[in-house]
Order: sequence, then C-alpha cells, then structure tokens
Amino acid sequence: MPISRQEQHLRLKLDALKQNGMIKGRERVIRCIIPADDRRGPRYLLEGCGDRPFLRMNANTYLGMSLRKEVVAAEEEAAEKFGAGPGAVRFISGTFTTHVAL
Repeated sequence: MPISRQEQHLRLKLDALKQNGMIKGRERVIRCIIPADDRRGPRYLLEGCGDRPFLRMNANTYLGMSLRKEVVAAEEEAAEKFGAGPGAVRFISGTFTTHVAL
C-alpha cells in the first residue's frame, strides 16, 4: 500500500477515535509534588491547572509510599549496591539477593 493511502487510512481511524471520544488526550505533566501532611496524602500540581492540587490514583504509588523518607533512603542504598533498575526481567537479568529476601 502506498504511503499516501496508509496516511489516509490512519487519519480516518484517528478521526473515528476522536468522534467516539476514545482518542488519548494530551498528557498532563506533573510540575510539583506536595508532600503528605497530618491531614491528607500527597497531592500533585499539573502544568496548565494552576495551584489546584490533584490526587494520583492511577499509579502504584497512590498511597504515597514512594515519597516516604525511609523508602527513598532504602532505594538510594539499593541503587548504590545494585545499580539503578534491573535492566530486564529476572529470568534474563538474574535473581538478586533482594528478590530472595522479599
């Protein structure tokens, strides 16, 4: 199929997604994290939304665990010892002592 026909086909598909409200919108960029306090968990400020704080309910950290000082310290210690990120899944990169301990 010539490239112009492919572009036309894709454009029609995208237009149909827009009409049905199914196309992904623009990303919301987090510009700042407001730490948790005694009353409530962390909030996030988004680009283009002023000072209105938002909850982050679509992530593994919706409870704010990744922002806790002891979790950050443990991550820093592990990164010093093992490096940043696993590189791949365990069956490719290998099993670390931390996997066994967990």
